[in-house]
Amino acid sequence: MGLGLPVVSSPVGDAGRVVVNGVTGFHAHDAKQWQEALFALACCPELRRSMGHAGRQRAEYDYSYQAWAPKIASTLRRLLTART
Repeated sequence: MGLGLPVVSSPVGDAGRVVVNGVTGFHAHDAKQWQEALFALACCPELRRSMGHAGRQRAEYDYSYQAWAPKIASTLRRLLTART
């Protein structure tokens, strides 16, 4: 997603939460769904583009350094304040 590409994944663990089915990519529960998802992406450049764009936005908003740095800094400040 960070590369602006759509994703097909098994919705297991974090992949089920990170990939938004039908928006940033597809969840595939079995071989048939994998085939269908890959075929849909192979046949539709606009779908690849829109899902890739949505995935990139999600990666930037939720998982980038810019998204996490303020949260980490805030946590470190709280920990340092609590110690004193």
